[in-house]
Amino acid sequence: MAKTIWGEIAPFFARGEFRYPDRMDEDFLRWLHRLRTRAGVPFRITSDHRPSSHNAAVGGVTNSAHTEDPCSAVDLEVRSSRERFLVLREAFAGDCPDTLREILARVTLPEDLRTRAERALGDLVRRVGIYPPTASQRARYGVNAGTIHLDRSTRLPQDVAWVSV
Repeated sequence: MAKTIWGEIAPFFARGEFRYPDRMDEDFLRWLHRLRTRAGVPFRITSDHRPSSHNAAVGGVTNSAHTEDPCSAVDLEVRSSRERFLVLREAFAGDCPDTLREILARVTLPEDLRTRAERALGDLVRRVGIYPPTASQRARYGVNAGTIHLDRSTRLPQDVAWVSV
C-alpha cells in the first residue's frame, strides 16, 4: 500500500488529495503521475479507495474497483471537453500494444530498453467510465464538465468503457 510513494510523485500528487491515501496501489499512483504529466491538465480526485460502508453510502456498485485494497481506481473531475479529451487521450496512449508485444517477442534489445517498453505496455488503462456533470459542476463549469473513472483493476473485466447518462 502507498506509504512511501508520496515524495516520488510530488508535487503532482499529495496525500491530502486522497481520502484514503494509504489504501492506494503504488504502481497505480506512479501510472497516474505519468498520466497527469503527459495530459498536462490538473487532476482533481473526487474518489479513490472506498471502504465497503462508504461505497454503499455513495451508491457504488457492490464489486466496485474503488473497494479493492490496494486500490487502483480514481474518479477525476474534468471541467471542459478539452480536459476530458487530454486525459482520455493519454490514458489510451499506447494505441499499438499488440504491435509492441510482437516486436518485443522477435527482437533482442538492451535490457533497459526492453524494461522501458514492457513498462509502457503496463501503462494502459483497463477500465474507463465517463459521467455527465453533477448539478454543481454544470452550474460552475458548464455542460462539458463531468467525471472520468479510471482504473487498472485486475479482478474486474478488462478493456471496458462505459458512459453514464
